[in-house]
Amino acid sequence: MKRKQILAVTLLVVSLNSFIAAQGHRKRKADPCLDNPHIVTVSPKVLKDRAKHSVDIKLPPNCRCEGRIVIHVLVGEDGTVKCAQYKEGPAQLRKAALEAVRQWKFEPIKLSGVVVKYYGDLELDVSEQTGKKDGV
Repeated sequence: MKRKQILAVTLLVVSLNSFIAAQGHRKRKADPCLDNPHIVTVSPKVLKDRAKHSVDIKLPPNCRCEGRIVIHVLVGEDGTVKCAQYKEGPAQLRKAALEAVRQWKFEPIKLSGVVVKYYGDLELDVSEQTGKKDGV
């Protein structure tokens, strides 16, 4: 009886491993914000310095919030924001910050004469009195 149980458990483990391996080989939808060896990483300072058009964050009505927000931004070859993901900061400002940052425009970056995509963390400080961000 023990031998049959061991065989059954072994077959189950082998089957599960095969199933898990097959799941890993499925095609995944490309996410433009994922790390990619063909995309250059830049520092928050370089990202801010390359901004040529920014949009102010519009605070939600009756929002008594302020603080530092970090948005992970992927900039395309044309300087537009291809992807923006909230990374940290006041949760009440998440939606407004993403809406504003997605409208920003940046100067393209060239490497060896070729324009490349780049990404980095955009750090913004928001004041509740003005609803504006500092640093750009």
